[in-house]
Amino acid sequence: MSYSTPLPYSRRQRFASCALLATSLIAGSSFAQEATAPASEDVITLPEFAVSTASATGYLATESTSGTRIATSIINLPYSVQVLTEDFIKDFQLLDLDEQAPFIGGMAPGDKYAGGGGGTRLRGFLVPYFRNGFYRRQAPDSNSIARVEVVKGPQSAIYGRVSPGGVVNYISKKPLTKFQSGLTSTFGSYDYSKVDGFVTGPLVKDKLYYRVDATYYDYENPTDFWYNRTRNISGGLTWKVSDNTSLTFEYEHTLRTMNGVQSFTRWINAGGITQATVWDIPDRAVAERLIRYNTNSAHQKIDRGNDSTYLQLEHRFSPDLSLRASAGYSTREYERHGTSTLSTWDTRISRFTSVFNNVNWVDETKGMWTGDRAGAHTMIDDLQYGTQVDLTKIWSSGEVRQRSLLTFDAFEDETKQKTWALNGAALNAELAALGLTTVQQQTEWKRPDPFNPSVSGYLPIPVFKPSWSTTDASTFNIYRMYYGGLFNHTAELMNGRLALTGSMRQDWAEFKRQQPLSADPQLREAKGDVQKFTYSGGVNYHLIPRRLVAYASYGTSFDPNPQADPNTGQLLGNKTAKGADVGLKGLLLEDRFSYTLSFYRIDQENEVTDNPEWVAETDPTRKDQLARYVPGGSTRGEGISLDVAGKVTENLSILANIAWTHVEITKNAANPALIGTKPLAGNNPPSRSAAIALTYAFPGALKGLRVGGDYQYASRYLRIAGTATTTNLYLPGVSQFGAFVSYALPAFHRVKADLRVNVSNLFDEEEITAAAYAPPGREFRFTANFRF
Repeated sequence: MSYSTPLPYSRRQRFASCALLATSLIAGSSFAQEATAPASEDVITLPEFAVSTASATGYLATESTSGTRIATSIINLPYSVQVLTEDFIKDFQLLDLDEQAPFIGGMAPGDKYAGGGGGTRLRGFLVPYFRNGFYRRQAPDSNSIARVEVVKGPQSAIYGRVSPGGVVNYISKKPLTKFQSGLTSTFGSYDYSKVDGFVTGPLVKDKLYYRVDATYYDYENPTDFWYNRTRNISGGLTWKVSDNTSLTFEYEHTLRTMNGVQSFTRWINAGGITQATVWDIPDRAVAERLIRYNTNSAHQKIDRGNDSTYLQLEHRFSPDLSLRASAGYSTREYERHGTSTLSTWDTRISRFTSVFNNVNWVDETKGMWTGDRAGAHTMIDDLQYGTQVDLTKIWSSGEVRQRSLLTFDAFEDETKQKTWALNGAALNAELAALGLTTVQQQTEWKRPDPFNPSVSGYLPIPVFKPSWSTTDASTFNIYRMYYGGLFNHTAELMNGRLALTGSMRQDWAEFKRQQPLSADPQLREAKGDVQKFTYSGGVNYHLIPRRLVAYASYGTSFDPNPQADPNTGQLLGNKTAKGADVGLKGLLLEDRFSYTLSFYRIDQENEVTDNPEWVAETDPTRKDQLARYVPGGSTRGEGISLDVAGKVTENLSILANIAWTHVEITKNAANPALIGTKPLAGNNPPSRSAAIALTYAFPGALKGLRVGGDYQYASRYLRIAGTATTTNLYLPGVSQFGAFVSYALPAFHRVKADLRVNVSNLFDEEEITAAAYAPPGREFRFTANFRF
């Protein structure tokens, strides 16, 4: 469903101008002088803008395109950059960002069972996703991804508005010059099943190359009725116009269908105090049943569909001057139909006997919900599209090697959300139409019985009708338009021993926020704009060439998140940040092994808080004339992380990290008592985390046999702060082991095959997940992989 409206003319005109600039540069490039490019099995015409995935050794990648938008040696970047390779992701079956996050130093995962990739934090701040440099509302499916590159700190502002903790940039799989194909099938615990395949190679020799990847997976977890059914199809065509020019088209489609809504269900004890999650109820039988009960029923469904298209031209004008011009277009449709969730269980209330079966309960004192559920329906349409033009120039002067990057980009980001609710007399009428005619039947529908899910979980739910009442605050449109330019310059001096990096960027942004159901004209439509200059600078010095490199950097960033003031109509939420990163990095063991030790501090400012004057004002008339909100908040994140990756020996590979992260409020205009405390509502990460993954490939007679193991740790942390009537809600710490064993069979008629068994949560530790889903126990997955 789409209910989009066209952009205002002036914004479309500016966007079209940027697109015209990109088109002009593309057209003009075809007449430029040509130079010779090195051959590669990967279709990479210009190594200035991409790194070959074949360059990884073990789990080590030595180059990144995400740190400066052009291919750069990670050892000469003055901040922390971490790469997860495709081999590592496949070995340990880390198919979701929230599964990958523990292996990135300083990153705290959200919950993979939530299905949307939300809640992932880097250095204490929510992290945005990019695909080949283009912002995405929904993270790409791992089946279409060759590697995950993570740039840490506000220096990532080279992409424009970003989180001060950093960004995640997914690098897509590319066509290859030689024919390859493969098929993989996986099945395992919780009815897990997955099949994926790919084919790539030349369509026209030395000119046109293609790639197609496809997957479908389906799995469950211990939460009643929960499932995830996802299909992903991606493909690309690369036309090698000449040795110096290539044109690449990419497309990705994802459809994820889930029954996955959950909430933190709290409980009231005998003393009337609201406690932490129901998982903590002393009666373990009650706790186990409640944590696994899905109050939304088996009929609730969420669809997330994403379609993205990309076009990219790369051209080398001369051996030292190159161009990349790109365009991206993504649409995302989210639709949820079901019921509202129930959030509190009162152990003091007697539970009634179900009227939908003949069971007489022996014990009816386990408790009851404190509120009723209702019907709910939500639709969200997202649209992101933009253009980027990157022009890079290499300068050489004696022993000094320099490189400049000039970037122009424009990006449009629209979100349109509409929410309906069904309650009160309208809900009763719909339930009666479904055959639930008595008050007791309707009451049991509104407060379903967790101890009888085979009945209560399958009660019918009303079919959505547009005539349902729409909710004000949850129905809105946000339009964001960004355009800007970047200049980045790097210089290597002293025979490469000293590397200097600097960036400066100017951005302009325009916003419009609509809340059409609001009675307040200031909220029905609010407009705003902002312009921001950001910069970064850093230095790398090789104390021992390549082995011991000291680095330091400082940068600024901005992250607009428009929020309308109901009294003034002003749009607030243009958060800014500044931060420093210092440390050591290097390559050891003949460049097979890397490490990065990072010390950092980040300050985010201009966060929205209540206006102290508005809070203190007692005259209603004057209160309505005051600004409701002010940019009166700040948050600081600081910490230490150590990341290592590579081969310890020819046969032993490792990827590991250990991190300490501290986040605290440093300013709150409305409530100074919060200064020094941790931000909550999902923004407080574990203070300590660590992960290690090891793989050993046997030599000699056991060649082809590989074994691996991993360990993940995160300390317990506060999720919701208690009050006079509630207790603190802590998420439990994580301490889990995993393992795999694989064997590559001897090749047979050019067919290569390997078999694999993965085990996660090896010792069957059970704790609720980050979004309060039922804890999964030990999981087995069996994989057969074929290459042709």
